[in-house]
This record gives sequence, structure tokens and C-alpha cells, in this order.
Amino acid sequence: MYVPDDKGRQPPDRALDLDDVQDQSLDSLVEMFWTIEDALGHYSNVVRLPCRLFLEDLPQELRGPNWAGGSFPEVVIEVDPWDLLCKLKMGRVTYPLARIIHDIPPGWIQGPPDAEIALASNKVIAELPEHLRSALA
Repeated sequence: MYVPDDKGRQPPDRALDLDDVQDQSLDSLVEMFWTIEDALGHYSNVVRLPCRLFLEDLPQELRGPNWAGGSFPEVVIEVDPWDLLCKLKMGRVTYPLARIIHDIPPGWIQGPPDAEIALASNKVIAELPEHLRSALA
């Protein structure tokens, strides 16, 4: 008897035919996705940054009514690793408010969508996975 993996998935009960997509059921396509995901390993195409990095140095005019200086929501913001590394190498990490406002609980930030949120580079680097930190060296 097979025990589901850490994602609760069952293995495919047959080999997948990648050439015959017309005959693939939704379950088969999902199994194909899992096979591809497993082949990629733990590679992630996003970097997960805690929202406190976006909130702790937030300018007063962008702070919403729920903003509190010492306690921040336990939420992560997913950003593109290539974009983040480029910003770090240029010496300034900023994101427009419009890019992150939907990832942070309501009431924490406010302001125009084009307002730039600056993050402390040293704090961002401390949150990076090791393979990305070494890419900065």
C-alpha cells in the first residue's frame, strides 16, 4: 500500500504518455504536472519574503490604520528571484504598492498604487535562500 507523499499525492497508476495529450484525463494531466514538479526538485521560481520587510520601515503616509510598529502579520510576499537579485545588485530594492497591496492583509498599507516601498537590502539578503545569497557574491 502506498502512503501519500508530503503533499498528499498518490503516484500515477500507469506510465504517462506525453505524446498522446488528447487522450489524457484531468487526473492524468495533474499526475503529469506532479511528475514534472518532482523532476524539478525543490527549485522554486519565487522568493518568499516576510511582509514585515515591507512594513517595518514603511513611511508614515503609507501606513494603514492597522499598522503597528512591533507586530506584523505572518504573511509572505512572493517575488521573482531574478528581479530581486537585479535590484540587490543595483543597491536598491523597491516594489510599487500596487505589486504587494493584495498580498498584505487589509488595513496595513494605503496610498497611491505607484508609491514605491523600499526594503532594507541587508534584511532582504538575510532572508534569501543560500543559493541566491551565493549568487550575490
